[in-house]
Amino acid sequence: MKCLNFYGADLETLLAEDILEVVGPAGVEAAQRAAERLTGQSQQQRQLLVDRVEASREAEARAAREYKQTDVTYTAVRQALGAEWEAALARVAEGESRLARFDQRQPALPTPSQQEQLAHLGEDVRRLWDHPRATGSLKQQLVRVLIKEIVADIDDARDEVILLVQWSGGHHTELRGPRTLRRGKLTLSDLKSVIETLRKVHADGAIASALNRGGIRTRSGQTWTRLRVERYRRRAGITGYDANLKKASSWLTQSETATRLGISPMSVHRLVRSGILPAEQPQRGLPMVITATDLSLPEVQRAVMSLKAGHIRPLPDDPSQLKLF
Repeated sequence: MKCLNFYGADLETLLAEDILEVVGPAGVEAAQRAAERLTGQSQQQRQLLVDRVEASREAEARAAREYKQTDVTYTAVRQALGAEWEAALARVAEGESRLARFDQRQPALPTPSQQEQLAHLGEDVRRLWDHPRATGSLKQQLVRVLIKEIVADIDDARDEVILLVQWSGGHHTELRGPRTLRRGKLTLSDLKSVIETLRKVHADGAIASALNRGGIRTRSGQTWTRLRVERYRRRAGITGYDANLKKASSWLTQSETATRLGISPMSVHRLVRSGILPAEQPQRGLPMVITATDLSLPEVQRAVMSLKAGHIRPLPDDPSQLKLF
Protein backbone atom coordinates (compact mmCIF):
# COMPACT_ATOMS: atom_id res chain seq x y z
CA MET A 1 0.00 0.00 0.00
CA LYS A 2 1.23 3.47 -0.89
CA CYS A 3 0.24 6.79 0.61
CA LEU A 4 -0.31 9.69 -1.76
CA ASN A 5 0.09 13.25 -0.58
CA PHE A 6 -2.30 14.97 -2.98
CA TYR A 7 -1.10 18.43 -2.03
CA GLY A 8 2.63 17.72 -1.65
CA ALA A 9 3.00 16.64 -5.27
CA ASP A 10 0.85 16.61 -8.36
CA LEU A 11 -1.38 13.54 -8.56
CA GLU A 12 -0.57 12.98 -12.20
CA THR A 13 3.13 13.06 -11.44
CA LEU A 14 2.70 10.46 -8.71
CA LEU A 15 0.68 8.21 -11.00
CA ALA A 16 3.36 8.62 -13.64
CA GLU A 17 5.97 7.48 -11.11
CA ASP A 18 3.85 4.41 -10.37
CA ILE A 19 3.62 3.63 -14.07
CA LEU A 20 7.36 4.04 -14.55
CA GLU A 21 7.94 1.75 -11.59
CA VAL A 22 5.67 -0.92 -13.08
CA VAL A 23 7.34 -0.92 -16.51
CA GLY A 24 10.83 -0.14 -15.21
CA PRO A 25 13.51 -2.82 -14.85
CA ALA A 26 12.56 -3.68 -11.28
CA GLY A 27 8.88 -3.88 -12.16
CA VAL A 28 9.50 -6.08 -15.19
CA GLU A 29 11.76 -8.36 -13.18
CA ALA A 30 9.20 -8.60 -10.37
CA ALA A 31 6.44 -9.36 -12.88
CA GLN A 32 8.60 -12.07 -14.45
CA ARG A 33 9.25 -13.67 -11.05
CA ALA A 34 5.54 -13.53 -10.25
CA ALA A 35 4.73 -15.12 -13.62
CA GLU A 36 7.22 -17.90 -12.93
CA ARG A 37 5.66 -18.54 -9.51
CA LEU A 38 2.18 -18.61 -11.02
CA THR A 39 3.37 -20.96 -13.72
CA GLY A 40 4.80 -23.33 -11.12
CA GLN A 41 1.60 -23.24 -9.09
CA SER A 42 -0.46 -23.74 -12.22
CA GLN A 43 1.58 -26.77 -13.24
CA GLN A 44 1.09 -28.30 -9.79
CA GLN A 45 -2.66 -27.71 -9.93
CA ARG A 46 -2.86 -29.15 -13.46
CA GLN A 47 -0.88 -32.22 -12.47
CA LEU A 48 -3.32 -32.84 -9.61
CA LEU A 49 -6.23 -32.71 -12.07
CA VAL A 50 -4.39 -35.03 -14.48
CA ASP A 51 -3.73 -37.53 -11.66
CA ARG A 52 -7.41 -37.50 -10.73
CA VAL A 53 -8.45 -38.09 -14.34
CA GLU A 54 -6.01 -41.01 -14.63
CA ALA A 55 -7.31 -42.50 -11.39
CA SER A 56 -10.91 -42.21 -12.57
CA ARG A 57 -10.02 -43.81 -15.89
CA GLU A 58 -8.40 -46.74 -14.11
CA ALA A 59 -11.48 -47.10 -11.90
CA GLU A 60 -13.70 -46.98 -15.01
CA ALA A 61 -11.63 -49.65 -16.78
CA ARG A 62 -11.82 -51.91 -13.72
CA ALA A 63 -15.60 -51.44 -13.47
CA ALA A 64 -15.96 -52.22 -17.18
CA ARG A 65 -13.96 -55.46 -16.84
CA GLU A 66 -15.97 -56.61 -13.84
CA TYR A 67 -19.23 -55.92 -15.63
CA LYS A 68 -18.19 -57.73 -18.82
CA GLN A 69 -16.77 -60.74 -16.95
CA THR A 70 -19.94 -61.32 -14.92
CA ASP A 71 -22.26 -64.09 -16.10
CA VAL A 72 -25.35 -62.71 -17.79
CA THR A 73 -27.50 -64.99 -15.68
CA TYR A 74 -26.64 -62.98 -12.58
CA THR A 75 -29.04 -60.18 -13.42
CA ALA A 76 -28.96 -58.35 -10.09
CA VAL A 77 -25.17 -58.44 -9.92
CA ARG A 78 -24.84 -57.18 -13.50
CA GLN A 79 -27.26 -54.33 -12.76
CA ALA A 80 -25.21 -53.23 -9.74
CA LEU A 81 -21.93 -53.49 -11.68
CA GLY A 82 -23.49 -51.63 -14.60
CA ALA A 83 -24.48 -48.76 -12.29
CA GLU A 84 -20.92 -48.66 -10.93
CA TRP A 85 -19.56 -48.57 -14.48
CA GLU A 86 -21.85 -45.68 -15.43
CA ALA A 87 -20.82 -43.75 -12.33
CA ALA A 88 -17.16 -44.32 -13.16
CA LEU A 89 -17.74 -43.07 -16.73
CA ALA A 90 -19.43 -39.93 -15.33
CA ARG A 91 -16.44 -39.27 -13.04
CA VAL A 92 -14.09 -39.59 -16.02
CA ALA A 93 -16.16 -37.12 -18.05
CA GLU A 94 -16.33 -34.70 -15.15
CA GLY A 95 -12.57 -34.86 -14.56
CA GLU A 96 -11.78 -34.35 -18.25
CA SER A 97 -14.19 -31.38 -18.37
CA ARG A 98 -12.53 -29.77 -15.31
CA LEU A 99 -9.10 -30.25 -16.90
CA ALA A 100 -10.29 -28.68 -20.17
CA ARG A 101 -11.75 -25.67 -18.33
CA PHE A 102 -8.52 -25.27 -16.37
CA ASP A 103 -6.46 -25.23 -19.57
CA GLN A 104 -8.75 -22.62 -21.11
CA ARG A 105 -8.23 -20.28 -18.15
CA GLN A 106 -4.45 -20.34 -18.34
CA PRO A 107 -3.03 -16.92 -19.26
CA ALA A 108 -0.67 -16.60 -22.19
CA LEU A 109 2.82 -16.12 -20.80
CA PRO A 110 5.53 -14.10 -22.61
CA THR A 111 7.86 -16.05 -24.81
CA PRO A 112 11.63 -15.82 -24.17
CA SER A 113 11.88 -13.34 -27.06
CA GLN A 114 9.09 -11.21 -25.62
CA GLN A 115 10.71 -11.30 -22.17
CA GLU A 116 13.92 -9.99 -23.67
CA GLN A 117 12.02 -7.17 -25.35
CA LEU A 118 10.35 -6.30 -22.04
CA ALA A 119 13.73 -6.15 -20.34
CA HIS A 120 15.01 -3.65 -22.93
CA LEU A 121 11.79 -1.63 -22.58
CA GLY A 122 12.29 -1.47 -18.84
CA GLU A 123 15.75 0.00 -19.33
CA ASP A 124 14.60 2.67 -21.79
CA VAL A 125 11.10 3.60 -20.63
CA ARG A 126 12.03 6.47 -18.32
CA ARG A 127 14.25 8.06 -20.96
CA LEU A 128 11.46 7.71 -23.50
CA TRP A 129 8.85 9.09 -21.07
CA ASP A 130 10.90 12.21 -20.39
CA HIS A 131 11.91 12.72 -24.03
CA PRO A 132 10.80 16.11 -25.42
CA ARG A 133 9.06 14.41 -28.34
CA ALA A 134 7.02 12.12 -26.08
CA THR A 135 3.57 13.70 -26.47
CA GLY A 136 0.71 13.59 -24.02
CA SER A 137 -1.16 11.39 -26.49
CA LEU A 138 1.61 8.80 -26.40
CA LYS A 139 1.60 8.76 -22.61
CA GLN A 140 -2.17 8.45 -22.60
CA GLN A 141 -1.91 5.35 -24.77
CA LEU A 142 0.58 3.82 -22.36
CA VAL A 143 -1.68 4.58 -19.40
CA ARG A 144 -4.65 2.98 -21.16
CA VAL A 145 -2.61 -0.15 -21.86
CA LEU A 146 -1.41 -0.48 -18.26
CA ILE A 147 -4.43 0.70 -16.27
CA LYS A 148 -7.91 -0.74 -16.71
CA GLU A 149 -9.76 1.41 -14.21
CA ILE A 150 -9.30 3.84 -11.31
CA VAL A 151 -12.05 3.95 -8.69
CA ALA A 152 -12.14 6.85 -6.22
CA ASP A 153 -13.73 6.66 -2.78
CA ILE A 154 -13.74 8.56 0.52
CA ASP A 155 -12.79 7.18 3.92
CA ASP A 156 -14.78 9.55 6.15
CA ALA A 157 -13.46 8.01 9.37
CA ARG A 158 -9.85 8.76 8.41
CA ASP A 159 -10.69 11.80 6.24
CA GLU A 160 -8.77 10.33 3.31
CA VAL A 161 -9.24 9.94 -0.41
CA ILE A 162 -8.82 6.36 -1.66
CA LEU A 163 -7.85 5.51 -5.23
CA LEU A 164 -8.08 1.86 -6.24
CA VAL A 165 -6.00 1.34 -9.38
CA GLN A 166 -6.84 -1.79 -11.33
CA TRP A 167 -3.94 -2.72 -13.59
CA SER A 168 -4.58 -4.51 -16.87
CA GLY A 169 -3.01 -7.69 -15.55
CA GLY A 170 -5.62 -7.88 -12.77
CA HIS A 171 -3.44 -6.58 -9.93
CA HIS A 172 -4.83 -3.81 -7.71
CA THR A 173 -3.00 -0.97 -5.98
CA GLU A 174 -4.62 1.11 -3.25
CA LEU A 175 -3.47 4.71 -3.01
CA ARG A 176 -4.45 6.88 -0.06
CA GLY A 177 -4.07 10.56 0.66
CA PRO A 178 -5.54 13.19 2.97
CA ARG A 179 -8.63 14.96 1.74
CA THR A 180 -7.31 18.29 2.99
CA LEU A 181 -4.08 20.19 2.90
CA ARG A 182 -3.92 20.93 6.60
CA ARG A 183 -6.12 20.32 9.57
CA GLY A 184 -6.89 22.74 12.37
CA LYS A 185 -6.53 26.50 12.47
CA LEU A 186 -4.65 29.15 10.52
CA THR A 187 -2.84 32.05 12.09
CA LEU A 188 -4.81 35.26 12.24
CA SER A 189 -2.78 36.86 9.45
CA ASP A 190 -3.10 33.80 7.21
CA LEU A 191 -6.84 33.51 7.79
CA LYS A 192 -7.32 37.18 7.05
CA SER A 193 -5.37 36.87 3.81
CA VAL A 194 -7.42 33.81 2.77
CA ILE A 195 -10.77 35.49 3.35
CA GLU A 196 -9.64 38.76 1.75
CA THR A 197 -8.88 36.81 -1.41
CA LEU A 198 -11.95 34.55 -1.44
CA ARG A 199 -14.42 37.39 -0.82
CA LYS A 200 -13.48 38.80 -4.23
CA VAL A 201 -15.46 36.06 -5.98
CA HIS A 202 -17.49 34.31 -3.26
CA ALA A 203 -20.12 35.25 -0.73
CA ASP A 204 -19.80 34.27 2.92
CA GLY A 205 -21.68 30.97 2.57
CA ALA A 206 -19.46 29.79 -0.28
CA ILE A 207 -16.35 30.87 1.66
CA ALA A 208 -17.50 28.80 4.64
CA SER A 209 -17.91 25.73 2.43
CA ALA A 210 -14.45 26.24 0.89
CA LEU A 211 -12.78 26.59 4.29
CA ASN A 212 -14.49 23.45 5.58
CA ARG A 213 -13.45 21.46 2.49
CA GLY A 214 -9.91 22.64 3.09
CA GLY A 215 -9.98 21.40 6.66
CA ILE A 216 -9.57 24.92 8.06
CA ARG A 217 -11.24 25.51 11.41
CA THR A 218 -12.14 28.54 13.48
CA ARG A 219 -10.01 29.68 16.41
CA SER A 220 -12.15 27.51 18.68
CA GLY A 221 -11.82 24.47 16.40
CA GLN A 222 -15.33 24.68 14.96
CA THR A 223 -16.40 24.34 11.35
CA TRP A 224 -17.32 27.47 9.47
CA THR A 225 -20.81 28.75 8.75
CA ARG A 226 -21.98 31.75 6.77
CA LEU A 227 -22.62 33.63 9.98
CA ARG A 228 -19.18 32.84 11.42
CA VAL A 229 -17.48 34.04 8.24
CA GLU A 230 -19.52 37.23 8.33
CA ARG A 231 -18.66 37.88 11.99
CA TYR A 232 -14.97 37.27 11.37
CA ARG A 233 -14.95 39.62 8.37
CA ARG A 234 -16.52 42.41 10.35
CA ARG A 235 -14.05 42.01 13.21
CA ALA A 236 -11.11 41.92 10.78
CA GLY A 237 -12.37 44.89 8.77
CA ILE A 238 -12.78 42.90 5.54
CA THR A 239 -15.51 43.97 3.14
CA GLY A 240 -17.90 41.34 1.89
CA TYR A 241 -18.56 40.04 -1.59
CA ASP A 242 -19.71 42.70 -4.04
CA ALA A 243 -20.92 41.59 -7.47
CA ASN A 244 -20.42 45.09 -8.94
CA LEU A 245 -16.86 45.29 -7.61
CA LYS A 246 -16.16 41.79 -8.94
CA LYS A 247 -17.32 42.82 -12.39
CA ALA A 248 -15.44 46.14 -12.34
CA SER A 249 -12.23 44.42 -11.19
CA SER A 250 -12.61 41.62 -13.78
CA TRP A 251 -12.26 38.91 -11.12
CA LEU A 252 -13.19 35.42 -12.26
CA THR A 253 -13.62 32.05 -10.60
CA GLN A 254 -11.99 28.93 -12.02
CA SER A 255 -15.30 27.85 -13.56
CA GLU A 256 -15.93 31.26 -15.13
CA THR A 257 -12.41 31.25 -16.55
CA ALA A 258 -12.98 27.83 -18.08
CA THR A 259 -16.18 29.08 -19.74
CA ARG A 260 -14.46 32.14 -21.20
CA LEU A 261 -11.53 30.15 -22.54
CA GLY A 262 -13.70 27.28 -23.78
CA ILE A 263 -11.77 24.63 -21.85
CA SER A 264 -12.45 22.49 -18.78
CA PRO A 265 -11.95 23.70 -15.18
CA MET A 266 -9.26 21.02 -14.78
CA SER A 267 -7.40 22.50 -17.75
CA VAL A 268 -7.57 25.90 -16.06
CA HIS A 269 -6.09 24.28 -12.96
CA ARG A 270 -3.23 22.89 -15.07
CA LEU A 271 -2.57 26.29 -16.62
CA VAL A 272 -2.31 27.85 -13.17
CA ARG A 273 -0.20 25.04 -11.73
CA SER A 274 2.24 25.24 -14.64
CA GLY A 275 2.73 28.98 -14.12
CA ILE A 276 1.20 29.94 -17.44
CA LEU A 277 -1.96 31.60 -16.13
CA PRO A 278 -1.54 34.00 -13.15
CA ALA A 279 -3.99 33.46 -10.29
CA GLU A 280 -4.50 34.29 -6.65
CA GLN A 281 -4.83 31.11 -4.62
CA PRO A 282 -4.28 31.70 -0.90
CA GLN A 283 -3.69 28.02 -0.21
CA ARG A 284 -3.58 24.81 -2.21
CA GLY A 285 -7.00 23.22 -2.35
CA LEU A 286 -8.86 26.52 -1.94
CA PRO A 287 -10.64 28.42 -4.75
CA MET A 288 -8.57 30.66 -7.00
CA VAL A 289 -9.17 34.19 -8.25
CA ILE A 290 -8.20 34.97 -11.83
CA THR A 291 -8.15 38.37 -13.54
CA ALA A 292 -9.89 38.47 -16.91
CA THR A 293 -7.18 40.58 -18.55
CA ASP A 294 -4.65 37.79 -17.95
CA LEU A 295 -6.62 35.50 -20.26
CA SER A 296 -5.28 37.50 -23.22
CA LEU A 297 -1.63 36.87 -22.38
CA PRO A 298 0.17 35.34 -25.40
CA GLU A 299 1.42 32.33 -23.43
CA VAL A 300 -2.10 31.64 -22.15
CA GLN A 301 -3.58 31.84 -25.64
CA ARG A 302 -0.90 29.51 -27.03
CA ALA A 303 -1.54 26.98 -24.28
CA VAL A 304 -5.32 27.14 -24.81
CA MET A 305 -4.89 26.60 -28.56
CA SER A 306 -2.67 23.62 -27.80
CA LEU A 307 -5.30 22.15 -25.47
CA LYS A 308 -8.07 22.60 -28.02
CA ALA A 309 -5.88 20.94 -30.64
CA GLY A 310 -5.89 17.79 -28.55
CA HIS A 311 -2.83 18.10 -26.33
CA ILE A 312 -3.36 17.07 -22.73
CA ARG A 313 -0.99 19.43 -21.02
CA PRO A 314 -0.04 23.07 -21.64
CA LEU A 315 3.66 23.35 -22.29
CA PRO A 316 5.42 26.49 -21.02
CA ASP A 317 8.11 28.05 -23.17
CA ASP A 318 10.46 28.16 -20.19
CA PRO A 319 12.06 24.70 -19.94
CA SER A 320 12.71 25.22 -16.23
CA GLN A 321 9.00 25.46 -15.48
CA LEU A 322 7.13 22.43 -14.18
CA LYS A 323 5.68 20.28 -16.96
CA LEU A 324 2.42 18.56 -16.16
CA PHE A 325 1.62 14.98 -17.14
